[in-house]
Amino acid sequence: MRAGRHSQVGQGRTLPHSGGQPVLHPPPLRPQHRLPLFPALPLGPGRRQGVRAKRLWAQADRRDHAEGHRRRRRLRVRLAGPDKPPRQSTQRVFVNRGSVPPRMPPAPNAKDIGVGEVASGKNWQVTSALAEHAQPWLDSLAYRVDTPEGSVVFTGDTQPCDTARELARDADMMLCMCWDDQAVMESVNESEGQCGTTGAAQLAQDAGVKKLVLIHMGPSLSKDTPFERHVDEMTRMYDGEIIFSEELMRIEV
Repeated sequence: MRAGRHSQVGQGRTLPHSGGQPVLHPPPLRPQHRLPLFPALPLGPGRRQGVRAKRLWAQADRRDHAEGHRRRRRLRVRLAGPDKPPRQSTQRVFVNRGSVPPRMPPAPNAKDIGVGEVASGKNWQVTSALAEHAQPWLDSLAYRVDTPEGSVVFTGDTQPCDTARELARDADMMLCMCWDDQAVMESVNESEGQCGTTGAAQLAQDAGVKKLVLIHMGPSLSKDTPFERHVDEMTRMYDGEIIFSEELMRIEV
């Protein structure tokens, strides 16, 4: 991992750079994203940035996003739609996203992974641990990347838990989900399985993380809201640096 290189692309995609190559950590995969393909990241009209990721780790196959929250699991949901889009339509979308036709069928090289060492190289190592988000229906994983230049933890979707805390122990930077103000989440029963403002801060403090980067934030934590109020509350329990991430932000590790 090149020192000082970490790109924030959206709320769920993060690109640490290893040996000049970005390593893609996508948002949790949903049914419509069964095959994790990221040929290009749209940056706005006429602006696109291709991503060549040698390795990809998904937090979970997120059927819970499509089938409804687990608290509503008793509701029967029926989905309907075309078997597949017309070939002409898919080719047009392929071109619009910055690729050159013809669009070939995907052929991913995927394997299931669990807790422990996920991958390693000459000067880097990726380790995973269980995150607590959708159990017992789904298992989620958090990841840690260790290099001589520093260590970065991606919590993914999780509530504060022992496994994520130990994975993040003494890390230089932790990218943690922060959906909303903690008090608001607790008042509407949304704190289970997720981190809010103070939940993320307490997790970072307990793990001894040096820098906390908040990602996967809901609309109530957009840049138009008073971040200062949340920062004041979080700094009362966390003594490290707090960063509210934004699109295309580049962060020093």
